[in-house]
Amino acid sequence: MPPALACKFTVSELAVLRIIGDEVRQHGHCDRCADEIAARAGVCRRMVQNAIREAARLGLLTIEERRREGRRNLPNVVRIVSKEWTSWLARAGRSGRPQAEPLIGCKNLRPTDRTDKREPSRTSEAVFAAGRQQASSAAPPYGRRQC
Repeated sequence: MPPALACKFTVSELAVLRIIGDEVRQHGHCDRCADEIAARAGVCRRMVQNAIREAARLGLLTIEERRREGRRNLPNVVRIVSKEWTSWLARAGRSGRPQAEPLIGCKNLRPTDRTDKREPSRTSEAVFAAGRQQASSAAPPYGRRQC
């Protein structure tokens, strides 16, 4: 959302309006229910209602209610009517600045070694035993000189 408009909302309300803006950019309108928007924005349902109501009062959004007689109502359809906000959304996908490398600062993780360190494998015992045998036959015992 443009800074001139964003300064009129709290951080929680901006999170809600960001979710709505993303939906409008993708689909042309937002028909998500208040609970889903709240879950995606990390706020409560009442905050979603307040943010949409305030944005509509400021003339940034229109709300189309979809009432159904005798059945559960469909979610309201929210459309952005603010020229400044729609141009901001249109520009957001085509930034002129270079994109960051996707793997900067990441490490390749290796899975944990699952062998028991207290019980060495039989192959490693055989290798160590062969190494000890070669070392003892090559070196003279201490204290004795060979001529």
